[in-house]
Amino acid sequence: MVNVRFFPSTGLFEAFLLPFFRERRSAGRGGAIWSPLPLADAEFEHSWGRHHPDWALRWSQMIGDFNVAVAHFGGTNRQPRFEVTSDPSGEAESLTPHYDQIDQTSLTAQWTHDAWLVKLDAVRRASQVESFVALVGGIEFAFATYLSVFAEYLYDGRGSGATTSMEHDVFAGTRLLTQDWTISSRVFVDRRNSNLVLSTTASRRIGDTAAAELDGRWFRGDSSEEPSRANRLDSYLALKLTYFF
Repeated sequence: MVNVRFFPSTGLFEAFLLPFFRERRSAGRGGAIWSPLPLADAEFEHSWGRHHPDWALRWSQMIGDFNVAVAHFGGTNRQPRFEVTSDPSGEAESLTPHYDQIDQTSLTAQWTHDAWLVKLDAVRRASQVESFVALVGGIEFAFATYLSVFAEYLYDGRGSGATTSMEHDVFAGTRLLTQDWTISSRVFVDRRNSNLVLSTTASRRIGDTAAAELDGRWFRGDSSEEPSRANRLDSYLALKLTYFF
């Protein structure tokens, strides 16, 4: 990747050139979240495949209490579109990832005032297959330096055709910071069918050379209506230990 930056008084301007591309990896059946069908070889819209040169431009600026950034990306979509391949009898056999060429424009805005934080992330993506708008908007309030609560709304214009389960959801959570612990809990509620995703992460340093992190996620509800139904079915609990040399 090549990144060039300019620092005029009107904000930060950045240009990116990405000459190579790496496909998204699947966790497989042994992973925490996996697809129920095997993945076939990826297909690319452009004949250059993984070597298509992609580019992006970004402008960011702080204006009073606001942080604003506008960006545009042109090239290979980093998020594949999956198509089901069937055998002669019509049974689903595999999923084929398709990497389309896209033009994507995004806006990020954040307003910070005293203990309040209001933020918005919006994107418009256009390709030969589809065009849609997606956004995440939310607020955060800090009761003190160690405790904060937040809520967000997530929208994806593709609806049931979205590649994420969070296409029409409400999100709420809390974060607790102490000298030794960082604990956060979150809940996602699907407004269409009231499905729930509950998650909790707790991490702690152990002396000066080690750290422990516990991460849990639980899915509750009917996954048959979810575009990413395998993800909704898979709850997990993971413990991570890190030692610093």
